[in-house]
Amino acid sequence: MNQPLRIPNIRALVDEVLGAPYSQWDCWALTRHLLIQGFDLDIAKEPSHAAALMQEVWYRGDSRDPVALTKPWDLYITCERDDRPWSTHVGLVVDDTTFVHARTSATGVALERMRRWKPKLLQLARLRQLVG
Repeated sequence: MNQPLRIPNIRALVDEVLGAPYSQWDCWALTRHLLIQGFDLDIAKEPSHAAALMQEVWYRGDSRDPVALTKPWDLYITCERDDRPWSTHVGLVVDDTTFVHARTSATGVALERMRRWKPKLLQLARLRQLVG
């Protein structure tokens, strides 16, 4: 019989890095670090490798409320401009309202409200092993 998947407590892992400077953790390095710590999963090998491990949950233009679709550990992928459909920033969903990401400001690694960043949201992606 298969063991149920143990989903790590992302908040506990985030608490260890909150406030760390951007020079230590940029957005991709932070996301990669947390996935390694939580699932022993390194998505940094190449983008196609990361894409194969993810399933799209929402993409810009979908009429559903993306924040209502999120689950902890989802990638919260944003972009600065509506006319360019490629990512410029990524973070991980922590709970129903917040995600963690690395800011270039003095804040560094921070928790922020997903709704605040919703206008910049490009895509939500979920680890395939968490789909279901």
